[in-house]
Amino acid sequence: MDTASVLGLDVALAPDHPRAAALVDHACASASPGGLFESLLDHPELARNAAALVRFVLADDDEGDPLPPVVATVMMQVTMLVLAMDRNAGLLYSEIEGTGARPEAASGDEFAAVGPAFAALASDIRATLSRMPGWPAGCAAFGTALVTMVDVLTQDRQLGGVGTSVAYRDAADLAGTDLVATAAAIVRGDRTLMLLPNECELALRLGNSAVARGREVLAFTAAEGPLRPDDVIARRFAVPAGVIRLGTTEIERCMRAIYAAELLDLGDLLAELDPAAPFRAALARTVHGMLRLSDPDNELMIATVRPHHDAIMNELRVAARLDGRITADEHALLRGMDEHLHAFDDLVLRIREDRVVDFDEFRQLRTTRQAILDDVLRIALADDVVSDDERELLVRVLELLPMLRPVG
Repeated sequence: MDTASVLGLDVALAPDHPRAAALVDHACASASPGGLFESLLDHPELARNAAALVRFVLADDDEGDPLPPVVATVMMQVTMLVLAMDRNAGLLYSEIEGTGARPEAASGDEFAAVGPAFAALASDIRATLSRMPGWPAGCAAFGTALVTMVDVLTQDRQLGGVGTSVAYRDAADLAGTDLVATAAAIVRGDRTLMLLPNECELALRLGNSAVARGREVLAFTAAEGPLRPDDVIARRFAVPAGVIRLGTTEIERCMRAIYAAELLDLGDLLAELDPAAPFRAALARTVHGMLRLSDPDNELMIATVRPHHDAIMNELRVAARLDGRITADEHALLRGMDEHLHAFDDLVLRIREDRVVDFDEFRQLRTTRQAILDDVLRIALADDVVSDDERELLVRVLELLPMLRPVG
C-alpha cells in the first residue's frame, strides 16, 4: 500500500505538470528583486517541486480557475522554504546574506537569528497570511511551526557547516509538513485548527514524523544517513543504542516499521476528521506529496494486511523457530505477547461498541501499542542481556505492532 492509499487519497502527486510551470513563472514575476524568494527561485528543481506540491495540496485541478495570485505566491513562498530546509538549509541564509533585506524587517525580529533575508521573507509571509480568512483559526499552529523552523535553522547556522542540525534535533523538526498544511488551511479559511486543537496538533506531529521517518528509510537504503540510525531505533525501544546491537538489515527493518507506525496512525486519525474540512485534505496531500518528491520510485510501500491475534502469534512462532528451536527466553517473549494481544482484543471490542473510534480512544490504542513494545522489551531485558533469538523476535514485534489496529 502506498502513502496515497493509507491517507485516503484517490489521486497522487504529478511532479511534472504543465500548470506547475505557470505557477513558477508567476512566482518569478512576483518575487522582490534581491530577496530570498527570488534567490530560491534560481534553483529550477526546487521551484518545480514546490509548484507541483502547491498545486497538489490546494487541489488545483486542470478544470478549475487558476489559484488566486496572492494565494499562489504565499504558498510558493512557504513551500520553497520547507523544501530548501530539507535539501540545503544553507540556501536560506548564506547565498544572499545582507542583500535585498529590509533592515526594518530584521531589526528586533524573532527571525533575525537566521539572517535578514529570511527575516524579511518570513515577515512578508506572516503579513500575507494574516489577511486570509483562516488566520484567526490557524495563526497559533502556523506560528509554532515557523518558530520550530527558525530554531532548527539557527542551530544549523551556528554549526557553521561543520555538521547538520539533524544531529541535535529530531528529523521530524526538519520536515516542515505542519508549515505547509497549516498555511493551506489558512488560505482555504478552515476553522478545524481552532475547533479541534488537540486532534490537529497530534495530526501535524504525526505528519512531520511520517515524512521524517520515510526520508530516514530512503537515506539509509541509499547509504546516505541518518548519521546514527541506531539512535532512531533506540528511541523507539527506549533503551541505549548498544543494548540491542542491531545489524544493517535489522536496522532497515526497524526503520521501516517505525515509518509504517507513524503513517498508519496518521491515516487512522485523519479518517476520523471531517472529510469536507480543508485541513484534512491539505495535511494528507502535504504528507503524500512530500514523500512522493523524496521517493519517486515508490520504495516506501507498507503492508496492506492488518493481521489478527492468531496471525501475529503464528508469525512470531515462525520467527522463533528459524534456528530450529524455541528457547526459554523466546517462550517468555511469546507468552507475554500473547497476553498483550488478548488485552488488545478486549480493548478493541470495547471501543467498537459504538462503531466509532473517537480521539481519546485513538490515543488509547496508540499508547497501548507502545506499552506492548515496552513490556516485551522488559521481558527480554529481565536477565540484562538481549540474545540473538530475542533480538530477532523484538524486531519482528516492532514490524507487526503497526498492523495491530481495528479493521475497518
